Amino acid sequence: MSSSLNADTLALVNVVRAAYGYDELNDLPASDRGNPSDCLYYRALRDIGVESVGGDGTMQFASQRIAAHVASLWGAVANGASVSAPNQFKKVIARFDGGNLPAHTVVKGHPRYDDE
Repeated sequence: MSSSLNADTLALVNVVRAAYGYDELNDLPASDRGNPSDCLYYRALRDIGVESVGGDGTMQFASQRIAAHVASLWGAVANGASVSAPNQFKKVIARFDGGNLPAHTVVKGHPRYDDE
């Protein structure tokens, strides 16, 4: 993956985490490929209220208020409790789902997965 693409999405994740008073991440978390309810961005934003992340980058949040706030932080569009994430997210999701991010792909039970 392009390091700038990774840096872009990590920065966008950290803008949201900081806005809600959570520690910033140094890297995207390891995730279980093939498990849509446990992707990179779900793990990175679940404490903010993300409930699911679609392969097209659409994120479902716990409330419309959270979705509207996240969308405003990203300059994105909210539709109810969903946010259409910036295109960088879609590109990373596609690479991850395609098996092209081995450094971020682990399964439950792996020490790196369980530590995050």
